[in-house]
Amino acid sequence: MKRISLLLFILLLPVFAVAGFYGYLWWRVTDSADRAVAQASPFMEISYDGVRIDLIGTEVALRDLRVAPMGVGDQMRIEEVVLKSQDWSQMMRLDGNLQHEPWPEGLSLRLDGMLFHLDGPMMQQWTALALQAQPQPSYTFGRFCSSLQGAELMQAMGYRMINLDMAMGYQFNPGTQRMTIDMEVDAKQLSDFSFQMVFEASDSTLTAAAMSGAAALQSVSMDARDKGFNRRYREYCATQAGVQDEQFDAALGEEFIQLGQLIGLRPPETVVQHVVGMYRPGANLGFKLQPAHPVGQFDMAGLDSPEAFIELLNPSLNINGQQITAPQIGEFLQEAMVAVAVPEPEPEAQVLIEPQIERTEPIEPEVVAEKATAVPQVAKAQAYQTPVTPPVKGYRATPLSDMAQHVGKPVRMVTYFGRRIEGRILEINRHQVMIEQRMQRGVATYSIARDKVAELEVYR
Repeated sequence: MKRISLLLFILLLPVFAVAGFYGYLWWRVTDSADRAVAQASPFMEISYDGVRIDLIGTEVALRDLRVAPMGVGDQMRIEEVVLKSQDWSQMMRLDGNLQHEPWPEGLSLRLDGMLFHLDGPMMQQWTALALQAQPQPSYTFGRFCSSLQGAELMQAMGYRMINLDMAMGYQFNPGTQRMTIDMEVDAKQLSDFSFQMVFEASDSTLTAAAMSGAAALQSVSMDARDKGFNRRYREYCATQAGVQDEQFDAALGEEFIQLGQLIGLRPPETVVQHVVGMYRPGANLGFKLQPAHPVGQFDMAGLDSPEAFIELLNPSLNINGQQITAPQIGEFLQEAMVAVAVPEPEPEAQVLIEPQIERTEPIEPEVVAEKATAVPQVAKAQAYQTPVTPPVKGYRATPLSDMAQHVGKPVRMVTYFGRRIEGRILEINRHQVMIEQRMQRGVATYSIARDKVAELEVYR
């Protein structure tokens, strides 16, 4: 009998351990959720119906969450809020002081079934706050169709509520010190959206300090796909303004040209057609930043023009499957700027007018005589002296092949995109040139691709 009892105890011990661990997790989750609800109580009322724990999937979730901001009289409902980590030991770190202690190497937050009404008080308050935040009236794109925007436009198009799923999270690789941040949004009958950003941390342990200013950007990507909004918008414009199909495309393109002219640009026809294409049913848009090397905060400080942005971050677009590279974006920008360039006025003929000088006292003859005789004497002295002009230092054109010989010297450069750079060369290798440039608030150090330098002048 004792052996049977011992055997049963051994068999049931894992069950008791799992049950105890589950109970402990349930208590930790509910305690953390209740504390969060209490902390938010001065600003909003938060309630939930239950807790779900997935021991195998390392997930904890709050079911049927309801959020009601104070004084609004409306609420937003979320079917489930799910928090997921790589393992339970990392999940427990969330109760620590993340400002000083290591972060979990992987964490994600998912909001399933996020639902709110477009005609509710909450949306009306958000719209009012957005309008108050604008320093001046904004330009409403699509005026040929309607002056409505935001929630009002969506209601006019037949939308009554927004129902979306949202997921966001990050993954960290200690070996490569690479951190990937992801976000995905699925808005029912509207659109899909995804975003990814990749950083290089300054340490193999993920902490708040490692992701501060020392982190460097490796890449950014964004993708958006229409799932019904464009079709409804075209149908609304056909009913509201009688504009459809080719007329819609032509009116949209003309308005985009007018918008460009307001900011001093004349968009090329190719760009106009790409913009029109983004308003077709099922359209998709992709955007990427793929710099040649990780970009830090000092590199970003040197971005003083669109050309500098293009050269450093190497952006590209994909509109409905058609790729647009960084050089093409630069060409579009140059073409747009040239199209609106105002020619300089021709110089007018200069008319020399002898100045009128009023004199209160007559000029004494002796003074005039001295001045008259002084001029020939100076001229005579200069005739017998050969002036020696000392060498004057300045920026002199220098072959690009000699760039490595001038490390440490002040230089002026012109890049392939026409960007002008003035600074001091710190370091040169086969692919990059490290430049130190004085800014208004200090000194910025950043690198540019060596093969993008078109002209070089060295101070010598």
